[in-house]
Amino acid sequence: MIKKYPDPLCYAAGYSLDLYCDYENDAHGFNEFPHTFTGETFTGCVRDARLKGWKIHKESRTATCPKCMKEIVKFGD
Repeated sequence: MIKKYPDPLCYAAGYSLDLYCDYENDAHGFNEFPHTFTGETFTGCVRDARLKGWKIHKESRTATCPKCMKEIVKFGD
């Protein structure tokens, strides 16, 4: 006979965010994308991506990678 624990130790939940850069750049490596970020919520995944240097564009639902962000800041695109 099995019996359920009164207070389970964990639960299954998760979110995965796969990002591709919206710019063509020679600095991008072969098969570099997607960059995957995982977490419990969408907001947590976006926070992790931004900490790694990604720019998330809410309006267009696109993203810019850290390599391209450096170029944009440098040349003011």
